[in-house]
Amino acid sequence: MGTTALRRTWKAALPLIFCTLLISCVTIHIYFPAEEVQRTAEEIVTDVRQVPPQSQVPLRGTTVLSSLFRHVDLKLGPARAHAQRETTVSNAAIRSLRDRMRNRNPQLVPFFNEEAIGENNRGYVEILDTSGLDLRARANLNRLVDAENTDRRQLYQEVARALNIDPGQISRIQTIFAEEWQKSAEPGWFIQKADGSWVRK
Repeated sequence: MGTTALRRTWKAALPLIFCTLLISCVTIHIYFPAEEVQRTAEEIVTDVRQVPPQSQVPLRGTTVLSSLFRHVDLKLGPARAHAQRETTVSNAAIRSLRDRMRNRNPQLVPFFNEEAIGENNRGYVEILDTSGLDLRARANLNRLVDAENTDRRQLYQEVARALNIDPGQISRIQTIFAEEWQKSAEPGWFIQKADGSWVRK
């Protein structure tokens, strides 16, 4: 009697055990559209870091021909940007964040130039050295960096939401954006390498 009951229990339990073993062997792949995030990062960073007017002043030795090509390139720019915009992600929140960061960028540039701040390897601006700044400039810098990093944090979250990326993958979005922020940095600005050390670009 006891043996029959035991056999029935095993027969009922075997399918459950089999299913449990099968599920434990399945590898779950989390969706992450790396190429789409890359294109989005390139477009947004390029938009935010538009070339400031003083950088468009011809350098010594610039020829008339190269100046002409520069003007032609500028005229073609919006068409290229429009074509890129169609292939990348955008929504009202992302556009608003881009606008705020674009408007703030000219205020951050002098601090990058003075080596007071740098682009870290996690996609954020980091304060490095404020010893050459007076109290008012330090307060202004702190306010700008806090606002910039808050917007960047929200941007990465919005990109994840727009692309249906799991929130646990936001660190990968940050890494891709960090590379783009550093690529767009001017020569002489500080950037943080993967090992945590800081170097001039």
